[in-house]
Amino acid sequence: MFGLLVVNTIFVLVTAYMIYFFVKKNYNIVISIKQKVLFFVLFGLLNSIISSFIMSSLPEYIQFIRPIILSFLSIAVIRYILKVNWLKSLISFCVIMLGTSVGIFFIPIIFNLVYNVDPPSSLTQNTFLYFLNNIIIYVIAFLFVRFTPFAKIVGQLKDMKPVAILLVATIALMGSQIFILQNLYKYKLIILIFSIISSIIYLSVSIIYTMQYQKSERILEEQKQQAFYNQSLSIALQDFQRFKHDQVNHLSVVYSMLEKNNVIDALNYLKETQNTTKSFTNSALFNITNAGLFGIISSKIDKAIQAGIDFNIKVIGQVGSIPNVKISELCEVVGIYLDNAIEEVIQNGKLKINMALTSTDQNVVLKISNKCGEIPTLNKSSKGINRGHGLVIANRILSAYSNILHSNIFDKATMEFTQMLTIKIGVK
Repeated sequence: MFGLLVVNTIFVLVTAYMIYFFVKKNYNIVISIKQKVLFFVLFGLLNSIISSFIMSSLPEYIQFIRPIILSFLSIAVIRYILKVNWLKSLISFCVIMLGTSVGIFFIPIIFNLVYNVDPPSSLTQNTFLYFLNNIIIYVIAFLFVRFTPFAKIVGQLKDMKPVAILLVATIALMGSQIFILQNLYKYKLIILIFSIISSIIYLSVSIIYTMQYQKSERILEEQKQQAFYNQSLSIALQDFQRFKHDQVNHLSVVYSMLEKNNVIDALNYLKETQNTTKSFTNSALFNITNAGLFGIISSKIDKAIQAGIDFNIKVIGQVGSIPNVKISELCEVVGIYLDNAIEEVIQNGKLKINMALTSTDQNVVLKISNKCGEIPTLNKSSKGINRGHGLVIANRILSAYSNILHSNIFDKATMEFTQMLTIKIGVK
């Protein structure tokens, strides 16, 4: 019992690490040291103790309940400790289990050919063989998870439900075949070969389906991004056309006034129309060559100016395409931040917003600053019930990107609040 417990604990921790590695790499979430330690401890203790108890205490013919119980416990620990949703928890666990299932299929061949022993009757009685058995399984599982494109593709899917169903079905099929091999056919060679071939075929079909599903999903996403880009460009062109039309009209009015020597009226008219030209006469704005960002920022500047807000924008370098970031999602976040800044300064009467974009070969840095009437509460919205959902949406979008760093800065001395995004170029 003690030997089994030690071996189970070691390899359960290996499983925990592989799941942690998969979650962190594919879901781009921040996992604290406390979460990591708690996950390893709970996952290790629950799985090793329960697994060892079932293996040593229950008859062989009901050993099939062991993976079922452990699966539910493992998925629950992933869900509540690593803070990912149920579907992602299920996918993470299934991918690792799929790798170990592949390893388990090769165990009978290796043990029969090399050691000439029957695995089911020998493993629980010989700690060394049981340890060796797990090393082989987890080496194969690690190679499957680390080096096959399958694990990476699964982790990046947007709609995971169809693939989750397929993964569960695949593992259930492989698990049932392993159980039948162990208990009914005692690893007879012909049945073993048939099971391996059928499982490989089914697994290959599953992988091909997943890759095709990911490809079609990527094409749809690209079409969505292109549609957004075209829409942003169309809005920007419409704004330019409106600006041109307005300026022609303004010039006609001023010309008529000057023609009649109404200089004072002409000066007053020019002063009144000055604000309508600010958003387009600021040359800094034209350093933003990304149509999506240009469209959202110029529209928010126009909104701010119409509300009487002094909007200062500074752009250092040329802000063009931003790799590894969906422009529609970035624009949504920027739009939310600008709307919040506009709403805040209108409410407190300090009608000024500063915005700065800096583009280098390494980073694109975006800052939005505004004065506050009171110290902001950064952990939750102060807008009341059914309001303030914008920040929740923005934070959810940003949490999906490991290459975007977000920070809030508040200067109590000046009562200035700054939202800053740092986008690392070339990092996924």
